[in-house]
Amino acid sequence: MKREGIDPRVKKRATAQGSKTFKEFAEEQYPDWCQGLSEEELKQWQRSIRDVPSLHDKKLQEITTEHVLEALKAIWTVKPVTASRTRQRIERLMDAAKALRLRAGENPAAWRGNLKHLLPSPRKLNRKKGHRSAPYTKMPGMMTGLRYDPGNAARCTEVGILTVSRRQEIRLMEWTELDFEARTWMVPAEKMKIKGELEPKPHLVPLSDQAIEIIQSMPRTDKYVFPSDHAEEHQPFRANALVGAIERTAVKSTMHGCRTSFRNWGADNNEHNFRREVLEFCLSHRIGDEAELSYWDSEMINRRREALQVG
Repeated sequence: MKREGIDPRVKKRATAQGSKTFKEFAEEQYPDWCQGLSEEELKQWQRSIRDVPSLHDKKLQEITTEHVLEALKAIWTVKPVTASRTRQRIERLMDAAKALRLRAGENPAAWRGNLKHLLPSPRKLNRKKGHRSAPYTKMPGMMTGLRYDPGNAARCTEVGILTVSRRQEIRLMEWTELDFEARTWMVPAEKMKIKGELEPKPHLVPLSDQAIEIIQSMPRTDKYVFPSDHAEEHQPFRANALVGAIERTAVKSTMHGCRTSFRNWGADNNEHNFRREVLEFCLSHRIGDEAELSYWDSEMINRRREALQVG
């Protein structure tokens, strides 16, 4: 047992305690881990646990790499990014179980030296799948189609395109994040995924005239600016609702694809000749090496406002 990295004392203790099932332990742990984070984080944990039903009734000390592999294979190629995050969450739960001495041995959900050699790279799978994007010349037609769509999902999609934000950011936009006097939207750090930064930070987004007009047309019923009009409770749309709104315009793209369209438009725009840094910052990407970024703390708000207003 020691050769396999298992402490016999811990193994004996875990067996004596009878241990808990994976689902029982998960539901005890992740709600505390989500404290102080967005509601979406809690929902993502819940979805991750639902996605691996074959692990639910297994005792913590019984779970092996083969069990984790079997659970992940069902979703690994279908939704690689989501599956990769699910694996990370399983790994964290297994680490917590070991720290609490509810199991012994190596982590069966570890990637390096373990599942990395058994599953295809999620990055390569996602790159192969890609994001549908339309030529930027078709974006005016898409926006016209959205304008004639009466649903809240279309309004959410419009503002998402006008701010070139990610779908999880725009779906979760809250009234308290908006400053109409300054004409800005402060996206909290916990909702952000900023390339080039190790730790997420709040992201200040300049709002164009069109974006403000749409936002102010929404009734202020509760905290979310764009609540689902298909749910009984006040809650944000599911991510697929925004893709559905785009598809109804007959233009083939995704929300991420619209970000690609914006970047291509900015690169080709001869009239304004936007700097690369401005366009990348609009997409919440920080570019440059560590030394450059250590000196760069400007929000470039006016330059970004010009790009988003023109776009």
